[in-house]
Amino acid sequence: MEVVIDGKQIALKSDYEQAYLDDLANFVEERYLEVRSTRGGNPYSKGVLAALNIADELFKEKKRNQKLQDGVKRRCDRIQDLISKIDPVFARKR
Repeated sequence: MEVVIDGKQIALKSDYEQAYLDDLANFVEERYLEVRSTRGGNPYSKGVLAALNIADELFKEKKRNQKLQDGVKRRCDRIQDLISKIDPVFARKR
């Protein structure tokens, strides 16, 4: 399979569908073009900067996801506590 980033074809071996790989490549290229338009730096440095920007976005999403999961768990625990107060049989099953 091949993808194109910054006009360069890159060969990949993957089990993913071509359309998904194209979406990934387009995402990476968008981030690369954002930093490429800045002055100074060589293409390698700009590629690393684009990768850092993507990693930053990923880390922020992971943190956001974890907060959401923690909130859901707290709510589920609270609901179980309330149900156990209403239904003592349920409390023994826990």
